[in-house]
Amino acid sequence: TTSADFPGVTGGAQSSLAGLDDVFISRFNAELTTLLQTTFLGGGGNDFGLALALDPANGVVYVAGSTNSTDFHGATGGAQQTYGGAAADGFVSRLSSDLTTLGQSTYLGGSQYDTVRAVVVDATSGDVYVTGETGSTNFPSVTGGAQATNAGGSDAFVSRLNADLTAVGQSTYLGGSGSTGNDFGYRLAVHP
Repeated sequence: TTSADFPGVTGGAQSSLAGLDDVFISRFNAELTTLLQTTFLGGGGNDFGLALALDPANGVVYVAGSTNSTDFHGATGGAQQTYGGAAADGFVSRLSSDLTTLGQSTYLGGSQYDTVRAVVVDATSGDVYVTGETGSTNFPSVTGGAQATNAGGSDAFVSRLNADLTAVGQSTYLGGSGSTGNDFGYRLAVHP
């Protein structure tokens, strides 16, 4: 949203628009007849929410997407505390189920374009898995991954983060050189 007067943000984890475009997350009652809470999420640049998941154990909300904000809200203390560079980095954020508290955010990306397009929570371990695409040859934590190097152009990636988003356990590229050299991750699942 670019709307500074977006409904329901009073009391939210981030109650005011921080930049050009901010992510918004809204919570409704089951019948969608009452808006319970909204929060903005972002920094001074452009922030786009592309994926959302709930931890089935506690209702914690994970939201992910892309940002070019170098001051993304809540990234201090995250697995990647600083912006990686180029046009955009991926991000993952953790909010309380009532959207009033931002627990942690983290950037996720290297020195080229990166974005997160899907997020899922492992109900057993609490680990957070994300996928998307990256043009970065220095994507975080790929050493030891199933595919440790970018094959060319944009590759898909999969990353596993701990529940509080303070560490990347492992990442891997997933892609080939192909005719155009672009591979994208859009969906993700974990074994129940």
